[in-house]
Amino acid sequence: MAGVLRVRIGPGRRERAVEKELTAYHEAAHMVAAWELGLTVTGATIVPNLEEGYAGYVGVPVENRVRYADWVDETEYLHAHLVTYYAGIAASERYTGAPMSDSEVGIALGSYGSDYYNVGDIVLALAGPNEVKQVEVSEAAQRAARDLIALMWEQVERIAGVLLERETLDEGECRQVLVDVELSLDDEE
Repeated sequence: MAGVLRVRIGPGRRERAVEKELTAYHEAAHMVAAWELGLTVTGATIVPNLEEGYAGYVGVPVENRVRYADWVDETEYLHAHLVTYYAGIAASERYTGAPMSDSEVGIALGSYGSDYYNVGDIVLALAGPNEVKQVEVSEAAQRAARDLIALMWEQVERIAGVLLERETLDEGECRQVLVDVELSLDDEE
């Protein structure tokens, strides 16, 4: 299973600047969460791709087989990816000051490439067919994402600023930005 974290493009051209900033925060949260949880970030962009239907994405590959010594427990590895997906949603909600409505979540669940769409396979892998367990796993990951984003909000803000300035980062640039922001915040303390 390979995954890319995406924000869907919404209607309304006059809201592009606001949408671009929201997308930057959303994608920055995916980057921060992935980095904090020990996942690989292969690139990020807030440049919309109308053909693919996204306003931005962060590459955080989900390997079919866990190959890294740090990830001997596949459950923890998949949970880290699940939290990373939900981190973008948590940042969007924090940035706008409002949670997604039930109807928005319903639309996102059926929208190929949206974070809600993409979490389905991971939730199934972690919880199996038991719907009660699926809800528990999903809600626990959402809480973990909200807590992580609250704790790391300053990093999210700074990385969103970099994304707004540069728009696209390759893997090396993502790594450098994440390290630089981490170091600059350590220096300020």
